[in-house]
Amino acid sequence: MAILARQLNKEDFGIVAISSVLLSLVTSVGIGGLGDYIIFYKDQHEGEIKQAVFWLNLLVTFLIVIPVFGLSHWWASFYGSPGIEQILYLITTTFIFEMLSAVPRSILRKQLDYRAIVTITTIFGTAISIGKVAFALTGWGVFSIILPSLIITPIQTVVFYYQAKFIPTLNLCLHRWQEVVKYVKYIAGGQLITKLVNEGDTLIVGKILGMEKLGVYNLAFGIGNIFKNQVLPIITEVTLPTFSKIAHDQERLRNAFIKLISVIALISFPTLFILQALAEPFVLFLYGPKWSEAIIPLQILIIFTVSRSISSPSSGLYFAVGKPNYGFYFALIFAPIFFIFIYVGSYWGLLGICFAVSITRLLGGQVNMILCCNLIKLDVKVLYQAMKPFLLASMIAALVIYFTPKYFSNLFVLVVYSILGIIIYILILRLFFKSDLVRILNSYEAVHHHFKYFKKILLLNNQ
Repeated sequence: MAILARQLNKEDFGIVAISSVLLSLVTSVGIGGLGDYIIFYKDQHEGEIKQAVFWLNLLVTFLIVIPVFGLSHWWASFYGSPGIEQILYLITTTFIFEMLSAVPRSILRKQLDYRAIVTITTIFGTAISIGKVAFALTGWGVFSIILPSLIITPIQTVVFYYQAKFIPTLNLCLHRWQEVVKYVKYIAGGQLITKLVNEGDTLIVGKILGMEKLGVYNLAFGIGNIFKNQVLPIITEVTLPTFSKIAHDQERLRNAFIKLISVIALISFPTLFILQALAEPFVLFLYGPKWSEAIIPLQILIIFTVSRSISSPSSGLYFAVGKPNYGFYFALIFAPIFFIFIYVGSYWGLLGICFAVSITRLLGGQVNMILCCNLIKLDVKVLYQAMKPFLLASMIAALVIYFTPKYFSNLFVLVVYSILGIIIYILILRLFFKSDLVRILNSYEAVHHHFKYFKKILLLNNQ
């Protein structure tokens, strides 16, 4: 992304962002929970369910693609940028192959075969990233963001089918469609409203402030959500299948939820707070001076991404206990509040929108956490108490490196001060919250053997 940002202009990023919104909104109507039902289903007709979900998913894919193609020209005209139409055609074609991978991905998730998922997505994700750079350096402009995905995604989809050992048959299993739709209807509705919330800021920034400001906002938003997009999926992919297996035992479910949130806080809090403190050297070194306008928006948006990281497993918990309507009704209430705040914030330009997004999402994330706790009869104070050590240690570490004078190059500051922040974070945990740290690391070492290495680093093998 850093190389792309240096090669492309701000408007290019804005065009891709606004092009993706239309597909994202239409998509959310159709794909909500179809693959997740394979994970949720626990009866003896699993083979029929897989075939039913495959054919229902295929039907929904084409029901999505047709209106997106039809609306592409209008969407481009509405935002006054003809290039949007071509980008939408390419993104939509890529989407078809992404949709086709939904069933094998869900099969692997149900089998808890995350090594295969991570390996496949890492290899092909790296190939796509390299492709974007290659296309950008050879002068493909805005198309360099889209074309590598269009080329590589179909190959990735074939690999997922091979790994999951799933072969579609001509049996549509129509008699199973009703139960699948019954499960996913609230999920689909919730995802549509959630998508409106997630993309509402993009819609307003693009329309009111233009494509160039949207490019700046989109870059800042992407950097701020780098932990959520790159690291969290590895953790939260486990949420639904793991919680589904223990949904009948509320005590185990409560303990698993606390452990998961604690581990996310342990990793995400220092990452995001240190990034916030070093936003200026980070943006200037990686993206260049032309993107300096994204520094303050990034620092503002990180306020909500901290909250977003710990509330991310909430939807998995809702689905696991068979209460997807929780997410739907929450989104239904939250959406109008969110849009009102953004619209009011737009009177103060880009920074006003950033503050509006951060404040509303921060509060919304906390409400989501309270709903989760009520659902599993967990005192929310217990959950916040489990996160408190990591929050305090991260904030102190970030404040120290933020106020430490920076006289050297951006690269030096970024590397040395990041290391300094991590050292301060670990020292505070070891000195003042060692029992909390040991408890979390011990509980996860029993499940994930790789955690023993992380434990040695944090505790220096000394408990």
